[in-house]
Amino acid sequence: MILNRKLIDFYMSGNQKVLNGVFRTMVICFSLIFSTICISQTWTLIGPPIVDVSPIHMVADESSLYLGSWSNFTGQSRGSIFKLSEDSSGYDTLITGIDVHAIIAHPNHPETIFAGLYTNYNSEPGIIKSIDGGETWCHIDSGIYLSSQSGVTNLSIHPTCPDTMFASVGGNMSVKLYRTYNGGEFWQVLENEGHSLFANGIAYHPQFNNVVFIATITGIYKTSDCGDTWVQIFEETNGWGCNDIAFIDVDTSNLYASCSYSGVYKCTNDVYDWEYLDLGIGDIATGKIDMSTQRSGEVFVRAGGGIYRSTNFGDDWTDYAGNLTGVQLKRHHYFANGDKVYIATELGIYKTNLPPITSAIAWQTNTDEESVHIYPNPFNSSLTIEVLGEDARYNNVTIYNIKGEIIRSLEIKQQGKGEYYFSWDGISNENESITSGIYIISLVGPVDRINSKVTLIR
Repeated sequence: MILNRKLIDFYMSGNQKVLNGVFRTMVICFSLIFSTICISQTWTLIGPPIVDVSPIHMVADESSLYLGSWSNFTGQSRGSIFKLSEDSSGYDTLITGIDVHAIIAHPNHPETIFAGLYTNYNSEPGIIKSIDGGETWCHIDSGIYLSSQSGVTNLSIHPTCPDTMFASVGGNMSVKLYRTYNGGEFWQVLENEGHSLFANGIAYHPQFNNVVFIATITGIYKTSDCGDTWVQIFEETNGWGCNDIAFIDVDTSNLYASCSYSGVYKCTNDVYDWEYLDLGIGDIATGKIDMSTQRSGEVFVRAGGGIYRSTNFGDDWTDYAGNLTGVQLKRHHYFANGDKVYIATELGIYKTNLPPITSAIAWQTNTDEESVHIYPNPFNSSLTIEVLGEDARYNNVTIYNIKGEIIRSLEIKQQGKGEYYFSWDGISNENESITSGIYIISLVGPVDRINSKVTLIR
C-alpha cells in the first residue's frame, strides 16, 4: 500500500499522553520567541505527514527511513510502521493496527528492524522484529511481562554488540527495564538494589562495551557490567525526570543529559561533575539529544518545540529551526553519515544538509607555546597532524578503529625547530587501504596523551 502525497490537516491545542501510567497534558505552542542566535537553515520536505507519528529511524547506510505512529486515544486512527520510498513520493505501509512507541534497525543488517509496541484499542503490546525490511514480522518478547495496560516505550540496541538490547516497559503504574543477550530470544528484568528501573534514554560507552548509562525519572544511572548492578551519577530533583543521555564524541569525557524543565547538562570527567548548559531559552521542556557521529563537538537538542545546535560541545547554541520556525516538531533524529538531520513535523518529514566542517581542529595543551592541529576532517586521501611548540611533548601516533583495534602506529617526524608533523594516507600497518569510517587519533608522549576522532570518506 502506497500513501499518496496529501497534506493532512492535523492541529491540536492539547495532546494527552501517558507517562509511567499517569496522564499529563502537553499544550502545543506554535509560536515561540527565543533568545538564542537564529540562523536561516533550510529544511526540505521529503515525505507527507503522518498523524501521531512518534519514532523515526534511518538505517546506517541511508537506504531506508522507517517511521512509527501511535494509535490515538480517540480510536480514530490506528498506528502503523511506514517506510519512506527512495523517490520520496510516498510511504510503504509495512504493518498497521499497532501502537508504535519505538523503532530501531540492526547496525550491521539494515533489513533487520525492531519495534516496541504499546497496548491501545486492542492492539497487542510487545516487541516485533522483521528480517526482510518490514515485509514479515514476528514477536520476540519472551520473558517480558506485558498486560492489557502496558507496553514497550523505549528500545535500544548496542552499537558494537548488537545481540545485546534494552527495552523499557511501562504502564498500569508499573515500570521495568529488560535486557537480552541473544537478539531478543529471551529478556531478563533488571533492577537496582531491588527497585525497578525505567530508561527514557540509553547511552553506550564508546570504548567499554559493558558500560551503559540510562536516563530515568530520578536521574542518570551507570552500570559497568551491562546492567547487573547500577550506581546513580546524577540526581534529578524537580520531579520531571531526565529524558535522554548521549555521548557526543568517541572521547569518553563528553556525556550529555537532557532533563525536563531543568535543562541540558554536560559531564567532562570520570567523577561525574555536571555542568549546566545554557541554551538561552530558559528552563523549558527539553527532550531528545542527538549527536554527530562523524563531526567532532556537534550536538542537537530538542527543546521547547524547537531544535538547537551546538558545534563546540555545548558551549554555544543556535536556533536551528530555520524555515520550520512555528511548525510543530514531533521528533528529530541525527543519522550516522554525519551531514543530515531528519525531522517529523505536523506538515511532513523534512531533511536538512549540514554545512561541511573543513577547518582544522585545534587543542591547546598544558603550555601556551604548544598546540595540535589535525586537518582536514573529514578527509579522503591524506590527513595531516601538526604539533607546534619548542618542546613538543608528543612523539608517537597510534590510530584506532571504533572497536579499539590498532590500525596504524608511527612516529611524529620533526620538520623544523618547534615543528613536528605526521601525515596518514589511510593505510594500515598491514599496508592495506582501510574503509570509510570513524577513527581515533591518539598522540602519545612521555607524560601526556591526547585523543581525537576523525572521519575517512572514500
